[in-house]
Amino acid sequence: MFENIILYLSMLAYGLFFKFSKAHAESKILASNDADEACFYRQKFMKQRIIISIIFYAIAVTLICMSENYGMNTGLLAMLTGWNIKNNESSARPLSGKRPKDIQNSNYILYLRGFSTDAYSVTYNDLSKKSRLFFKFSEADFISLLNKYMPVYAIGMTKELEAPIGAERIYINDKTWRDEVFYLMERAKLIVICLNDS
Repeated sequence: MFENIILYLSMLAYGLFFKFSKAHAESKILASNDADEACFYRQKFMKQRIIISIIFYAIAVTLICMSENYGMNTGLLAMLTGWNIKNNESSARPLSGKRPKDIQNSNYILYLRGFSTDAYSVTYNDLSKKSRLFFKFSEADFISLLNKYMPVYAIGMTKELEAPIGAERIYINDKTWRDEVFYLMERAKLIVICLNDS
């Protein structure tokens, strides 16, 4: 019984800490006008997300192994994992805290597009569905083909925490964006441009 209470409390703490950590990172990124500072908070959130998940699942597995109610607690953990995935599908989106200076080698593809093509609603679950409409453009599908040859980078939206599924995002300063994009273009092995109205 004692293990069940600790498991419930750790589930609650895990959910609350995750939401607080994400909200804090988003508020700092929205308030920042400097790409280096914003990337610092993206990287901090990445580390916090990994650490809190490892700690929670280590506690949960330990409690399940210690408990006599093995089946019930395993079921609860499975339900929590399912609930977490369902309610936080966006938290499964890629995270990146890279700046142009973080790209050390020139063996990469630079993907340039208008931000209006970014699809934040696409999930990994959507990509695995067999009954997909292949005539509709999907960055995730397109980039998965390019990734077979070399890493693909794209410029990220300045104020986003998590990116759409597809090319890994690099974040730049609004005031110096042209210089930073030209720097990436000069070093890239290949530049792919997706044209649209913007």
